[in-house]
Amino acid sequence: MPMEENRFCQSFPTQGHIKPLLSIAGLLCEASLHITFVNSDHNHQCLTNLQVLSTNFPTLQFESIPDGLPIDHPHDNIRFVPKLLYSIMKVMKQLFRELLVDYSKRFELPVTCIILDMFVSISVDFAKELEIHMFAFCSFSAAFLWFYCCLLKLIEEGQVPIQAKEDMDRIVIGVLGMEGLLRCRDLPSFCRQPCFNPAFKLFIDDTEGMLAVSRLIVNTFNDIEAQVLSHMAPLFSNVYTIRSLSLASTSVGEKNQKLSEIFPVAAVLLAPPFPRPSGLGFTKGRNKSEAGLFVHPWDAFKLALCDLGLNPEALAALVKELRREPQHSSSPPTYAAPSSLP
Repeated sequence: MPMEENRFCQSFPTQGHIKPLLSIAGLLCEASLHITFVNSDHNHQCLTNLQVLSTNFPTLQFESIPDGLPIDHPHDNIRFVPKLLYSIMKVMKQLFRELLVDYSKRFELPVTCIILDMFVSISVDFAKELEIHMFAFCSFSAAFLWFYCCLLKLIEEGQVPIQAKEDMDRIVIGVLGMEGLLRCRDLPSFCRQPCFNPAFKLFIDDTEGMLAVSRLIVNTFNDIEAQVLSHMAPLFSNVYTIRSLSLASTSVGEKNQKLSEIFPVAAVLLAPPFPRPSGLGFTKGRNKSEAGLFVHPWDAFKLALCDLGLNPEALAALVKELRREPQHSSSPPTYAAPSSLP
């Protein structure tokens, strides 16, 4: 099969981030794009049915690099996320750069684009150096992402970090669309750490890296989070709302279902349990006016199981953009989302 220009996808190395981005990779392969999915060695060893994936998605291939953590480290335990972030920055960053350069040499196939999980901003700097097209991918709700977009502003205003004896019901001011709704207790736990805390600094660095990318793909429904998405649109030249990644009634969906089955059941059953945290991604609205601002993940999961299909306009626009040569645009931001559900 003749090789074409290649696009890399790199996810944050946990299952909750890998599966949505892998679904995106499958959809792009259906559009005849050549995709290389970069995984950590640990998670790559957990994948099953790779031969089936190769059959269903012939333009999809995998590469893996070490994440820098010991083999027996509890990679999916939420308590160790800061340590994983630190290891990504110290170990995976350079390895990913070497992989990009080596890949182009081995296959004489230029890497023209990287779709990067927003929590893995490790390649933003050298992607610019190598003139590679960049997209940020958000696997969770736009409301949660919008908080990260406002994080630096909240730090400058002294609202974050939250002090030890702070009233956790204090309203956080300055996040558009969430006026009077967002409380200290709704913020991620790292916001209770001092600014010099390594975990806090890592999240700040990731936020700055994400905002340096001009194009954003969000795994959400425009109709549910239109208000929040409209606030984010000016920060990016293009925002693509992919909507449901569960396409059960289509031929693409049947193939895409294979992507959701690549992790063995045991990997889920043996994962260390942890309580549902209180945070933007996990907070239900307290009244009707909050509907559409906060998306409860379990409710969103039910919606994703409904046969709503994907956003064809956004996907078509995304594929067109991925086929385009990298260039600087002075045009106003565009917002690739339909006006209503089909």
